[in-house]
Amino acid sequence: MHASSRVWQTANTGSVTGHNTSIMAVGIHDTHPAPVEWPLRVGNVPLLAAAYQGSSRRAVRPAPGVVQVLSGAGGMGKTQLAAAYAQEALAARTDLVVWVQATEVRQVIATYAEAARRVRAPGADRTGAGAEADARAFLDWAATTSRSWLVVLDDVVDPAALDSWWPSGPHGQVLATTRRHDARLTAGGRTLVDVGLFTPSEAVGFLESRLTGAGSGHLLEDRAAELADALGYLPLALGHAAAYMINEDLPAGEYLHRLADRYVTIDRLLPPAADAEGYGRPVAGALLLSLRAADAATAGLARPILQVVALLDASGQPADLWRTAPLLEHLARLRSDGGPGPVTPMDARSALRVLHRFNLLTYDARTPHREVRIHLLVARAVRESTPAPLTERLVDVTADALMELWPDFDQPQSALAAVLRAATDALHAHAGHLLWHGRGHGRRLLFRAGTSLLDGGLGAEALAAWRELAERAARELGPDHPDTVTARANLAACLDTMGRHDQALDLHEQVLSESERLLGPDHPDTLRARSNLANTYSHLGRHHEARALTERVLEDRLRLLGPGHPDVLLTHTSLAVTLRELGHHEQAVALQEQAVASGEQVLGADHPQVVAARADLAHTYADLGRNEEGRALAEGVVADRERILGPEHPDTLRARADLAVVYALLGRYEEAVELDEQVLADRERLLGRDHPATLGARSNLAATYAILGRYEQALALGQAVVADRERVLGPDHPHTLISYANLGSTLGDMGRYQEAVELRERVLVGRERLLGPDHPDTRRARVALVTAYRRVGRFREARALGEDVLRAWERDLGPDDPDTVRARAELAAVYEALGRTAEARRLRDQHR
Repeated sequence: MHASSRVWQTANTGSVTGHNTSIMAVGIHDTHPAPVEWPLRVGNVPLLAAAYQGSSRRAVRPAPGVVQVLSGAGGMGKTQLAAAYAQEALAARTDLVVWVQATEVRQVIATYAEAARRVRAPGADRTGAGAEADARAFLDWAATTSRSWLVVLDDVVDPAALDSWWPSGPHGQVLATTRRHDARLTAGGRTLVDVGLFTPSEAVGFLESRLTGAGSGHLLEDRAAELADALGYLPLALGHAAAYMINEDLPAGEYLHRLADRYVTIDRLLPPAADAEGYGRPVAGALLLSLRAADAATAGLARPILQVVALLDASGQPADLWRTAPLLEHLARLRSDGGPGPVTPMDARSALRVLHRFNLLTYDARTPHREVRIHLLVARAVRESTPAPLTERLVDVTADALMELWPDFDQPQSALAAVLRAATDALHAHAGHLLWHGRGHGRRLLFRAGTSLLDGGLGAEALAAWRELAERAARELGPDHPDTVTARANLAACLDTMGRHDQALDLHEQVLSESERLLGPDHPDTLRARSNLANTYSHLGRHHEARALTERVLEDRLRLLGPGHPDVLLTHTSLAVTLRELGHHEQAVALQEQAVASGEQVLGADHPQVVAARADLAHTYADLGRNEEGRALAEGVVADRERILGPEHPDTLRARADLAVVYALLGRYEEAVELDEQVLADRERLLGRDHPATLGARSNLAATYAILGRYEQALALGQAVVADRERVLGPDHPHTLISYANLGSTLGDMGRYQEAVELRERVLVGRERLLGPDHPDTRRARVALVTAYRRVGRFREARALGEDVLRAWERDLGPDDPDTVRARAELAAVYEALGRTAEARRLRDQHR
């Protein structure tokens, strides 16, 4: 197997540099994993509230093989019941306890996948199968293991989405909590348990146990029953009241008096029409009393902190938000002691601890990025009791704080990015209109969250988000607002990333027309829109149109910005790629060398855009067979990016992946494999197993394995990449089609020619539909199919297809282009097989 017979796709530009398969990378899997140390816990089991009353309320005792679903409205203590049973299971040394936040099915899949890896479930994390496959492996393990296990699915919102994700097994137990009461919840033999208010005796027992345990039993004054009745027997309200009485050393009679005094205000703040669940008054009454006490203990910091927390994701928010300048300055403006000094992060943390003591929120440092949590009912009561003018200011400062905390590059901080996206979603849900029209960074925050989804490899989610943002921008701001145009431009870019170039084209053309009309032909956003449209033309194989448009952009940017501007360098690179696709390799090299030299002189050798230009020049050198020059340049780019950006920056990983391609082109396959494995391991760790860049790295390693003749490894990995890309990107995405082509090459190398033909035909049909018949990748797919047909003896079909491709390449690229040469060589092999020796010799003579 010769390296020259494969397609090589570098990570820097994504353009194809060869013609049959793609090298794009695989983790180094430990062949002697450490044994599992039982028992295991996956997920964070919540802490139990003081004086927890679960044992007296309800017998939650799911037997092996039984699923119980705790159903009830918010504030009833469902999660506490489940947490109590999970704590008992941990104490009893159950082999595995898994706590799953089940609000979204993605969270369920991610937690199951982690559990699969922790228990070393068969099939998990061995071939790079992805989170969903690992989650399935966990379900298979649970169904067959002799180990004891408990899975808790907390806060099931959509029972239908979980239909295929309920674990079962003879030695396992499942407990779920939900506010729903659907018949679907009882399917599959599941048992529904209604969780309502405390009974009078349970409520009294809770109060007595809670206060006595804190040495404050005397505060009840034999009025526990009266107090429980006033609070509506609601567990959440009783918890607030108990914490308030203990912290304030307040007798029950005085508490009842204060509670009664607050009812008029509460009715105004929480009118019956807004209290759909029917128990807002006792919750709000207890809440406001506790909040007043917490405010007094923190010089007025508690209330403004709680008001911000109530706007964000209730399931967890970063404590580091309270280190950001916007929120600290906001607290300084609102503090009640009138102190002239600033509010420090330590002041904010102390206030969070006070709010935790008063049971108004949970502050748990054991849960990174989700240290601050709040009950949904508490959050609701706080939001509804916040005056509208203050809410407007809160939304502005909260958006500014989230933007300050958001890292410039999501990776390797993917966990933080996910939490920040959830916080943004919650803020948008609670105060969307204010985000669009506020004085802060509201719109920037929404756009940052959309970009973060794409950076995180969540293409489908990003596409849905940008569709919604574009539609919402048009409604909120009007169709001609610059941010509306920007949202549409980002949607078009997302479509391009997802491989939907035909849909992106219409949108890019619309954005360019609007930008020219609204901003003028020379505005930077207009030039950017023109450049984006040119790139989409290139994706669609319309390289002549791409060249004309890119040359215009280059002329305009040179005139407006000067030769050393980063945007000019970027345009030089785009034009060089287009020239390369048109077969003008020498022009492309000259343009890139000029851009690199100019950039180094004006911006300096370490400017990110100059380093990127050197990386693309290395790619072009490899295209032309100038591999040693490409190697030296690619090694230099890796060293530069490690020094400037650090070893884990995405651009550094991209540079290593490009270097691996060059090593393979030079025949240094062992070095290429070693580098591919390193890149894949880093990307799996930093970006996640399903990120498109990780899938590309896995694909590269499969191709390199095949080049080395390690066909069984290449086949297993190639099949896994196909499955992953079909699931993550869809069957028609260009990268998925590359995976089909790679797998077809491997099957052909293994002598499985008919299977190779079927895959090659699928690739050709997909590329003709997606890219059109004249796109270079479509033509390369035809050449690959010629080879496949020849191997199975379908010589006449191979000849017709080969002659068609050779005519097209000679017409468009000339007789000496590498693609033309390869097409000619393959057609010569077909003529030889047909006995047309003279014609085969003529073609080979042309090659010489």
